[in-house]
Amino acid sequence: MWLNVMLAHVTETTAQFHMFYIFALFSIFIDNRSLYQAFGFYKEHPIIIGFILFSDALAPMDTVVKLLMNILSRKFEFEAGMSIPTCFETELTIDNR
Repeated sequence: MWLNVMLAHVTETTAQFHMFYIFALFSIFIDNRSLYQAFGFYKEHPIIIGFILFSDALAPMDTVVKLLMNILSRKFEFEAGMSIPTCFETELTIDNR
């Protein structure tokens, strides 16, 4: 039970970081006038074009971020797994009858 709670907390924290990262990049990206101008939109900035360009630009960066978050998550899981035996006062044994 304790391990499930800890892993749920780590997963929730990394998911929240990932959402914050995406929204922060999007808020910077959507107001970039030079990006729209590079694709021929000088006077108007259609939001749908901003979404499409953002998703195309985000894909490579998102792959790297997901890889780093996966490595960090596995590190935390390993540390949590190693600390389980120290949480109990008695030694855990398997009864093979």
